Parts: sequence; C-alpha cells; structure tokens
Amino acid sequence: MRRSTTPTYVTFERRKWKDFDLSIFRTQLFNSVLCTSDLFNTDLDADALAAQYDVITSILYGLVPVTKTTYRVRQSDLWYDNDCHSVKCAARKLEWQYKRAVRTVPGTSLTLSHKTTWIDALTLLCKCGTVKF
Repeated sequence: MRRSTTPTYVTFERRKWKDFDLSIFRTQLFNSVLCTSDLFNTDLDADALAAQYDVITSILYGLVPVTKTTYRVRQSDLWYDNDCHSVKCAARKLEWQYKRAVRTVPGTSLTLSHKTTWIDALTLLCKCGTVKF
C-alpha cells in the first residue's frame, strides 16, 4: 500500500486566547460606552440594549485578533490502530502514576512497583508496532 506523495495543507482561523490580557480588557471595558454612559436611565428597547453589548465583542476581538494558521496534515502509520492507541494511553497513564509516586514517596517499594508496571506497559507498546498476520 502506498501513501500519497503530495503533502496536504490545511489553513484555519483561530484566536490566541493565551495572549489575552485581562487588565487591558478591564481598562478598555471601563472606558467603553457601557460604563461611561447611563444606559439604565434611557428608554431603549431590548434590541437596542443588546446592540450595546456588541462593544464587548469588539473589545475582545481587538485584543485577540484572528490569525490564520497553516499546518501539514500527516498520515498516521498503517500499523498504528485503535489497539496501539489504547496501549499508548495506558502507558502514559502509568508513567504519570510513577512520576507522581516518585514525587510523593521516593525510594519506596510502591515507587518500584509503579516503575515496573510502567516499563511492562512500554514493552507492550514496543510490541504493538510489529506486523500481525
């Protein structure tokens, strides 16, 4: 079975919310129409009041603009199936348990048992990639 030789690229738009600065958002919101004008004493209908809150989205979109990201789609190996995926997830879970045991009670038999269980799972993971006929 041959793989496609032409690379496939996907472009999508996203916002980098990790760059969001709450203090700047609060400052801009405090200086906006929502906080400077007296909306409660005006006779606006529900649609007009809802339109006032578009200010929040415009502030958010100004602070965290849309960026385009392009990445190459890579095909998975043919041998990597659902069984391999579940073995890999189990091995990672056992690794986390081992590292947690090392942090909390280092040098005990509990730590050693976690390590041997994790190593056994890694051995099983290495055998997962063998060809099955």
